[in-house]
Amino acid sequence: MKLKMTKSSANVFRDIGFPREETEHLLVRADLMIQVQKLITSRRLTQKAAAKILGVTQPRLSDLLRERSTCSARMH
Repeated sequence: MKLKMTKSSANVFRDIGFPREETEHLLVRADLMIQVQKLITSRRLTQKAAAKILGVTQPRLSDLLRERSTCSARMH
């Protein structure tokens, strides 16, 4: 069986079918949350401590890190 390969657009959200107008927002948001997670890990912060620094609640930070945030993006 031969697999068909399609070249990536360099934006995973566009590649999987999200509306074009939302893909840049989603990519920036994902990159930002990766950096936040790396910072939390490197500083050995608890979610509670990180949430206080960021000015959000611990449950909100947890949702953001798990990508459960209220996101308007919907796939076509």
